[in-house]
Amino acid sequence: MMTRKSRNIISLAQHYLNSKKSNQKGLTLIELLISITLLSIIIAVFTSTYVTGISVYTREVRTTNLQNESRIILDRIVSDIKQSNEVVSGSNETVLVLAAPSIDSNGSIIYENTGLFKMDFITYWLDGSALYKKVEPHLDSARPAAVTHILGDVDSVTFTYTPSASTAKEVEINIVTSIIASKKTITVNNNAKSVLRNK
Repeated sequence: MMTRKSRNIISLAQHYLNSKKSNQKGLTLIELLISITLLSIIIAVFTSTYVTGISVYTREVRTTNLQNESRIILDRIVSDIKQSNEVVSGSNETVLVLAAPSIDSNGSIIYENTGLFKMDFITYWLDGSALYKKVEPHLDSARPAAVTHILGDVDSVTFTYTPSASTAKEVEINIVTSIIASKKTITVNNNAKSVLRNK
């Protein structure tokens, strides 16, 4: 048989449990589903923004690299034109053949007995999407003979001669390169003019 004291203890325990249940902080199933949905939307937006940012950054870096590589090669061609005396036979809109004075190991020009320069021949041409440079030195020249792949991803190379290829005093070079970065085609167009030596 329960005593009055026991009943009071049980009554207090029940009251405590009932008040605890009503004060519990928690989520209902609907609140939980709404929270998960909102969190998923926030994560999706953040991920999309992050991926887009990385894609744009990658494209910009590759564009800058393409511009720099093309510009460096263009500057080398301009330098070779400035050191050359003439554009020689075989030159056309897509091929440039230069006659440059031969040099010794000190960089000094080598002369024939007649007083004329000994000549090295430098050729630039496009094969597919690759730009090449060929050096055919005179036997006495310190320039090394070589065929070198100097630039890739080239769409076109154009050489324009003023007044003409056979009487050129000036050469204009136009190099168009392109790559695909982040599913977009990036095209870079670089050009320059150079006057031949002593013209």
